Amino acid sequence: MSSTRTKIWVGIGASVFLGASSASWASSDDEMVNASSASGTEQTASAGEGGEGHHGGEGGEGYHGGEGGEGHHGGEGGEGHHGGEGGEGHHGGEGGEGGGNAAFAVFDYLSADAGGEGGEGGEGGEGGEGGEGGSSYSSTNPGVYATTLALMEGHLRVASELYREGAKENAVAHFHHPVAEYYTGLKAGLDARGVEGLKPVLLDVAKKAEQGGDWADLEDDYEAAREAIHAAQAEIEPSLKQDATFQSRVLLAVANTALAEYIESIDEGQFVNGPEYQDGRGFMQVGRDLLSAQEATLSGAEGPAYQDVVDAYDDMLVAWPSAAVPDTPAVSVGELSSEAFALEVLLKDY
Repeated sequence: MSSTRTKIWVGIGASVFLGASSASWASSDDEMVNASSASGTEQTASAGEGGEGHHGGEGGEGYHGGEGGEGHHGGEGGEGHHGGEGGEGHHGGEGGEGGGNAAFAVFDYLSADAGGEGGEGGEGGEGGEGGEGGSSYSSTNPGVYATTLALMEGHLRVASELYREGAKENAVAHFHHPVAEYYTGLKAGLDARGVEGLKPVLLDVAKKAEQGGDWADLEDDYEAAREAIHAAQAEIEPSLKQDATFQSRVLLAVANTALAEYIESIDEGQFVNGPEYQDGRGFMQVGRDLLSAQEATLSGAEGPAYQDVVDAYDDMLVAWPSAAVPDTPAVSVGELSSEAFALEVLLKDY
């Protein structure tokens, strides 16, 4: 399927999408791997056969961008992206997704050099590979680190739903994504915090899912993977664990990444990319858990009432009523963008 579309952003904060340069993660060995990127520009996408898979080529998602647009070129073992001239460029390594996550701009305050090449906060200067003004976000930044782990768990969450509902082949792809899409970029953050053993546990559950057995055969490996992610999250700086500003920014980055996935999944009011919709559902579910876990922190901080944040978050969740892709979207892109903006206003008040 091939389509050309202009994405219109309604309501979402300019600081996250419209005003931020594209961002990419850089590991210490210069390998680039990234989550989904949001762009307010016209994009051209040429999809591969069979939707997004955990293997490249046929059955995987492949995009190649035109001049001045966002370019994606499918690589072996995962989603790879290679940008067109002058546009947002993403170059994925074998088994990894290339791309930037503009939502990480909310963590610029944590590090003077968080913006990387292209200027602090992703503004100004000429960027490296990935287009003019591109910026590089390292997982040594605690916000990027914590959010990336949450996105990993989001893939596991929706994978478990799909598997239990009988969509095992689709689930297997999502079980592979934590390693295929995120691990290379996360490695610098893991190494900086002395975290070991995450990758084997994530691979174990993906390999077990490939066997196609009953959920009871897979459940222990799934829980072990989630526990490993939570253990890695616990290694952030102690001062940030109950810091309302930090925790609210993690929630915001997760929600805005989910919004970007939802926008990517829809064209002309219809779902055209089911895996992107499913990614967003998994991210939002994990974000909801994080919001509940931070009730005491947010309730005790100066800022909006905690219940107002919960209500705004739940308003966004309506867009993802099920793991299976609905016949028609529950809400339009414009409606969801407006709801995301309302949530952003609240979260940025902490």
